Amino acid sequence: PIAPLPVPLESPAAAFVDGTLYVVGGWAAQGTSATAASTVYAYHPASDTWSRVTDLPTPIAAASTAVLGGRLYVVGGCPDGCDTVGRHVYRYDPASDKWRQLADYPVPVHWAGCAGTSGAVTCAGGVNRSATGHARALKATYVYHPRTDTWTQGADVPYAVWGMAANGGNGRLQIVGGEVLADYTQTP
Repeated sequence: PIAPLPVPLESPAAAFVDGTLYVVGGWAAQGTSATAASTVYAYHPASDTWSRVTDLPTPIAAASTAVLGGRLYVVGGCPDGCDTVGRHVYRYDPASDKWRQLADYPVPVHWAGCAGTSGAVTCAGGVNRSATGHARALKATYVYHPRTDTWTQGADVPYAVWGMAANGGNGRLQIVGGEVLADYTQTP
């Protein structure tokens, strides 16, 4: 076991950057409800301790992460209980402890799979939710180019998928598992 996270969170985004684990956002339990958080915690394995770093500019849960060039990217997510879905993309620089908002993701998304790949950030799949609660799993892949702060469309995933494990290796995005339910309606 490691030192516990300072607060309980559901569905935060997380990734290691240069040996430090960053845990971003998530739903923080408040009584009987959950509220999206903007807090960011850094876990330091050598000392088995947590510290708080600069908050994400907006509260978010169920976002995706990627690491590229020693920086953490946070893509999409839910700014509330997932009644709405975000398109915001943020980059965190641990050296300066600062966030920067980047070009929006091409579509509102949460639960996508992302990774740093050969000088870019690649994201695939995820869920897009309408204002009426109708959710649709995605097949689309998008590639972020840091030098131009732009997104381009890549090859689609063979099937619509969300909530999968994702990682980057050898310049490619790998996704494993996930939910393949293509369409459903969330009921109150």
